[in-house]
Amino acid sequence: MIDIANVAAPPRRVDADSRVPKPSASKIFTVLCDIACDSAFNALKYLRFTDRWHAPCLDLAAIAPRHPTDWEKRMNRWISGAIAAALALAFAGTASASIIFTDFSSTAGLTLNGNAATVGPVLRLAPSSIGQRGSAFTSSPVGISSFSSVFTFQITNPGGATDGFGQTGADGLTFTLQSSPAGAGALGAGGGSLGYGGISPSVAVEFDTWFNGAALDTSSNDLGVNTNGNLASLQTAALAPQFDNGAIWTAWVDYDGITLEVRTNTTGLRPAAPTLAQIIDILTTLGTSTAFVGFTAATGAAFGDHDILSWRYDVPEPTALALLGLGLVALSFTKRQSR
Repeated sequence: MIDIANVAAPPRRVDADSRVPKPSASKIFTVLCDIACDSAFNALKYLRFTDRWHAPCLDLAAIAPRHPTDWEKRMNRWISGAIAAALALAFAGTASASIIFTDFSSTAGLTLNGNAATVGPVLRLAPSSIGQRGSAFTSSPVGISSFSSVFTFQITNPGGATDGFGQTGADGLTFTLQSSPAGAGALGAGGGSLGYGGISPSVAVEFDTWFNGAALDTSSNDLGVNTNGNLASLQTAALAPQFDNGAIWTAWVDYDGITLEVRTNTTGLRPAAPTLAQIIDILTTLGTSTAFVGFTAATGAAFGDHDILSWRYDVPEPTALALLGLGLVALSFTKRQSR
């Protein structure tokens, strides 16, 4: 006779989902952000700043049971997809778009127009004689959503007529971003139009060395921001000494998507504060997120050699936050595929 009272009952099946409560939605979101942000940040540190790697855990051990449920497995795949997408974007982001000319002994990648030519290692946009004009633009469009550019220039051998302030030499040069139908071959009007007048759509920073009352100039030497080939600047700043004093000038032009900042001096040391700052929507003005970037210059009855000595143009790499955002968008596809 079997003693039923002494027979052990079979083990009761416990559903995995009932053992441990699911983390709250806010907990999940926090963990996702922490892991993905940490992964993107560490990826960038590894690729760019350090030889040490601190890999975050790729599973949910901190918030999940030893034997994860199907729900937890799906979440684990989702997070892994986020990290993979962020890492892939981190690798892609290390190749930032840069234009670098330490000099112009080679102008490969540039299109020279009008009187622009290389003279030894410099790019001479307009020579020191009456009625010259020239331009040089990237042969292909480059990104303009945000950028940092620095170049050095020198204007020498001023001569010819004098303006209303008694200054000799003209007319100046511009740093220009443009999406005109002429593309890399764009060249504006000469004289006081600086080889820029009429190029549209465009945004330009002018370095003007001649007083033109018709263009609302306030002095014989001013810095300005112009649009669409119009020589009446949105904003100007009168500077001293003259741009055509024979010194080597350095100019920094930076755009963060909202404000265009310009700095310039003859020391070569970047100032903390901008010389000129203009809020402007460049993408809307040009109607595109890529454009031809370069320089223009011109002379009239007064003249000077307008030379660009060096130039660098950079489109910033994606930040860790941008990598996270793009990664989370990309991983939504991974999540759907795993269902």
